[in-house]
Amino acid sequence: MTHFSQTGGLRDGLFNATWSFASLTASRDRLEIRCLGGRTVFPRDGIVRLSKHRGLFSVGLRIVGKSTRDTKALIFWTWDFERLRNELAALGYEVAD
Repeated sequence: MTHFSQTGGLRDGLFNATWSFASLTASRDRLEIRCLGGRTVFPRDGIVRLSKHRGLFSVGLRIVGKSTRDTKALIFWTWDFERLRNELAALGYEVAD
């Protein structure tokens, strides 16, 4: 497999988009988040940490990057976290609990 995509939601600071307004695409060299016309790219070597994030009603992937823009972390909300974790692992990413 060379890449994986999943539809979900996004929290970026105080902004929160519900499911279906965001997508995550992962490849061996980067993660890309798209939401409402915006795009954030995390090069593999720019990712500090990937971890499971539990919200009140949902589970998401917390992405912390090295650059000033993304140090606050983005959370990609998903209905199928285990599939997302497994697909990322197949691409060589480690997702902490």
